[in-house]
Amino acid sequence: MGLVLLQLQTAEKLIRFCMTFVFQKNSSPLTIDILKNQEQSERKKTIGFFLKELRKHVSIHESFDKLLVDFLNNRNDFIHDLSRVQNFDLYSSDNAQEAKQFLYTLFGQTDKVVKVFSGLIMSWQEQCMPNSIQFTQKKLSENTELFSEIETYKQLVDHLFMPKRDNV
Repeated sequence: MGLVLLQLQTAEKLIRFCMTFVFQKNSSPLTIDILKNQEQSERKKTIGFFLKELRKHVSIHESFDKLLVDFLNNRNDFIHDLSRVQNFDLYSSDNAQEAKQFLYTLFGQTDKVVKVFSGLIMSWQEQCMPNSIQFTQKKLSENTELFSEIETYKQLVDHLFMPKRDNV
């Protein structure tokens, strides 16, 4: 359960990072003061809030949006009230198996969310800071297995997140 919690925290930080930097609220350049004020005002906002804001900025591919909805529901059950998870009981062998399955499912969902948002950040970095990408690629090559997967997800970013079309 601890590993799932750590992975969830990673996903939450990546989503918040994307909403702060990748999908900025305004077009003015970010300053330290703006970031501090924004961090303070967004500190207690929920992941559901950030995903709702994300949907205001971009259209999300239907299958990834479903993953985000399921991820958020399962995350909320895990964090706030495990009794909402049907048969979540670690003390009986039958229900312990169902509890494990729930945790495996949540971990898998969280892993995909982490990789997609990491790929989104890498894609954004390439566009906004092309000079920094060589340094990043060198660092990432030291952790090849994980980051080769993220590179794969980075290729999907344009398919998963599309510009919002104005209703004209």
